[in-house]
Amino acid sequence: MVARYGDPLPILLVASGVIVALAVRKEVAVAGRFVLYFIIAMAIGTATKFAYYDWGIRFGIASFHGVSGHVLRSFATYPTLGFVVTSGSSRTRQLAGMALGAMVALVVMADIVFFGFHTPVEAVSGALLGLVVPTLIARHDRLAAFSSTLQFLFVAAVLLSCACAAYSPRAELNFENTIARRLQEWLPGNRASICATRPRGVACDHAGESEGGG
Repeated sequence: MVARYGDPLPILLVASGVIVALAVRKEVAVAGRFVLYFIIAMAIGTATKFAYYDWGIRFGIASFHGVSGHVLRSFATYPTLGFVVTSGSSRTRQLAGMALGAMVALVVMADIVFFGFHTPVEAVSGALLGLVVPTLIARHDRLAAFSSTLQFLFVAAVLLSCACAAYSPRAELNFENTIARRLQEWLPGNRASICATRPRGVACDHAGESEGGG
């Protein structure tokens, strides 16, 4: 499933690619900002799930049980990778790189919604939250350029690694729900089960859902 490209392990490879692409150009401060923005976005996404399942907070939308982690991660990393690799070239090329990365994330989102792992509201909210990361990174448009050959080889290596990781059994981790369970052990709450009615018969957020949604 294409949705697996939003699993934690492939996303870790993409995020590492962003950091390496910045580090080789000595843009350590920008790399640090990317890590910070990504962590904050993930924390917010995890908090929405924890609030719904553990504290019983309802957001006024029946089909919303917390943002999709897979969609959030995809929109936070793939467009950022596209921008970082094409940075230093024309602004048009930079935007094209971001758009290409966003298309990859969009396919992940469509797959997740089509197979019913998340509702459209959960997927779109994850996309909007994730897009904050590349939007903030794109403000740094004076980065040194990669050569065209290096751009191609770098992106090909990252995406090939993602393809391998996406179909590895270890890619079935569900990052946000694992954290939510740990928080349930540490913080007071109503200890609601981490399950909810899902479209197309997907009933829970744990192991079974991790193959496509998160």
